[in-house]
Formats: sequence, structure tokens, C-alpha cells
Amino acid sequence: MRKIHKTIDQFLVRLGCNHVVGPTELGRGPHDCALTSMYWAVPKLQEVRISEAIGYCSENWPFGGVTNKEFAIALKYLGIKSTYCDREESLEEILKRRPARCAALLYGHFVAILKGKLVGNDRHLMRQPNATVYCHWTFH
Repeated sequence: MRKIHKTIDQFLVRLGCNHVVGPTELGRGPHDCALTSMYWAVPKLQEVRISEAIGYCSENWPFGGVTNKEFAIALKYLGIKSTYCDREESLEEILKRRPARCAALLYGHFVAILKGKLVGNDRHLMRQPNATVYCHWTFH
């Protein structure tokens, strides 16, 4: 059943839609939040390309977290256009702006925001609207 869902997901992504199922290769490690946020926020990227880029551009992953600088370098390596903002603001402020596709760095954790909602396993953070976002990338 998972294979069928993944096939449908890939078809929808090719049509320009967002993912409907979570990643199958990413997200299993303790430091994969940057990768999964990239998966959700930039659906045209294949999981293997994301892990290759982060592995190449990060000093510590998979044994340590990915920094915001390494995340930005990985995006550039992949040729992904984005707008970077390093202004600190609350999670609620970003969610109210309803960005279509966004990856944000909270304290030690990357999250993906689609159409003003947290996606993936981070949906529970909606209950923490005052969480500080240190920086974020908006994708075009």
C-alpha cells in the first residue's frame, strides 16, 4: 500500500502539487530534520539528491545537526532558488503570512511550512506559536 501511495505522490509532484506522503528514505536519523524540511518545502527534489547534497555540504551530518549555513550551501549546490531571511520572529508570525513553501529553523530544529501550516511530523509544533524562528527560506 505504501508503494501505491508513493507512486501517486510522485505523480502529483510532477504535476506541480505538494507531497501527500512523507519521505521513505529520509527522516529516520536523529539529525534528519533539515533533510525532511527540504523534502516537504521543495517537492521536486528526489530524496537521494537531498541526502547527497546535505552529506556533501555538511561537516557533521548524519552524526550531528545541519547548520543554517550548511543548509543554505546545500540549496545553492542543488540550484534551488530561495529568499533567505535571518530576522528573528515567532512561528506564529510566519504562519500568519501563509508562505506557499518555506523551511524555517527553530532552536536546533528545521521545520517545513506549506500554505501557512506545518507539515510532516512537526504538526504538533502548531501548539507552540511563540517558538522563535531564527531564520527561514521561502521557495519560489
